[in-house]
Amino acid sequence: STFTIDQNTPFDEDALKRALYDRLGTVSLSFPFERHILQCGQATINFPFGKSEEKQPSPDSISWFSIGNDGFLEVAVDGKKQGTTKKNMHSVKAQLKICKLQIFNAFITKLDECNIRLCSDVENKNLTYIAAKNVCKGYNDNWRNLKDSFGVWTSKQSTLLDFTV
Repeated sequence: STFTIDQNTPFDEDALKRALYDRLGTVSLSFPFERHILQCGQATINFPFGKSEEKQPSPDSISWFSIGNDGFLEVAVDGKKQGTTKKNMHSVKAQLKICKLQIFNAFITKLDECNIRLCSDVENKNLTYIAAKNVCKGYNDNWRNLKDSFGVWTSKQSTLLDFTV
């Protein structure tokens, strides 16, 4: 993987490496998680749409991802699908496939297809997102180690993670 800085942006490779890696120290991750080192560099050509004082950041984004052999492209404005009407702003029609709810829904669907019950006392469809995450001990242990190495890490309110599909 690579991390490329725009040609017209101040660039110090050592400072970038300190920011990306040295803060982690000697954090140890257990299988299947591992530390990846990016190739860092600066572009040799100008990016004409780069940041300038006259321009403001755009609320638009483009996401591309693949599921199996199929590729998907979504365009979003302020985190909602482009073209969403006010009437549908808070409906499933406005949700991107990469939003937390849609990814969790796909996860629950896959569990059901494979006849896997994540918690013995709760049906998958009634499982909350946070409960499903808490079941994954290996993930949580690694995530805790990673956050501890940074010292300060902001956390979301638990109410934002307490939803079902």
